[in-house]
Amino acid sequence: MKKLLASLNVQTCLLLSTFVFTLVALVSYIINISTEYFQAYAPSGAYFAFLILSLVFAAGFIVLKILKENKIFKIAENVILAVLPGLLMAAVMFLFLDRIYYVLVIFTYEKNETNMAALMPALVSFAAAALASIIALASSFMKDKEIGQVKE
Repeated sequence: MKKLLASLNVQTCLLLSTFVFTLVALVSYIINISTEYFQAYAPSGAYFAFLILSLVFAAGFIVLKILKENKIFKIAENVILAVLPGLLMAAVMFLFLDRIYYVLVIFTYEKNETNMAALMPALVSFAAAALASIIALASSFMKDKEIGQVKE
């Protein structure tokens, strides 16, 4: 635990928040597909796959920070930093393709409290996945910045 706290830098904090937002997106989508309105429609398997892969990659990065650093771990970290934002952006795209029709139908024709309550977890999932992808992309550029580091 001390090693994890010692290796805590801006990039690690950003990837921890990426993990949390990705988890929020996954849980929100599970809530969305379990609502009465959306039970009749097939959930997006691609969205699940990309979110779960993103969670695995983010968790892998955190595990690599705990383990002893060597050249192979550095390469794995760089691969994770390159792939993670793409996975999350693809997940956002698949959720958008999966739910845009229903969002438009609910807002245009079927706007009532029940349908809006069924739609809200999908919107939360979309926002959380989009925020996670932006944070993951930003973390790629924060390579060696320490928390509290002041540039001179």
